[in-house]
Amino acid sequence: MNRRRRQEGGFSLAESLVAVAIIGIAAMVAAPNLQYSIKVSRLNSATIQLLGALREARVSAASMQDQHMLALDTNKRITVTNLADGTTLKGHRNEALPPLYSLVQASGGSSILFLQDGSSAGDTYTLTGDAMNGGTRQTRVITVYRSGLSRIMP
Repeated sequence: MNRRRRQEGGFSLAESLVAVAIIGIAAMVAAPNLQYSIKVSRLNSATIQLLGALREARVSAASMQDQHMLALDTNKRITVTNLADGTTLKGHRNEALPPLYSLVQASGGSSILFLQDGSSAGDTYTLTGDAMNGGTRQTRVITVYRSGLSRIMP
């Protein structure tokens, strides 16, 4: 009787180890890029959050025909207050920006006033995150014009 050797399907141990090693090397190469992308995403989120608060303060000042002040405290919490009656807008009670490396207002202040017509004195906010790209920190600049309009600068 001629016995044939039965062949088994699947991968050998050596082939499996090579595949695991290749996946590990690829993960090591991709990890720094993933961390950088997460940090940039957090910075973008904080920028959009601050921009939204500035725009909401302007719109509420114009619609209520009252002066509104957007303030940032030392813990980077945003508050928008109606100066006529002292109430804080519902959407901005102690709303904090995500952790950032720094937040700087060009005037050196910590608040911006929107008048009854929605205009303001104008100012610039610079958000600097901890995302590094080629040795330079990533920053986002929001400019508030005298008209009260605000935008992210390129």
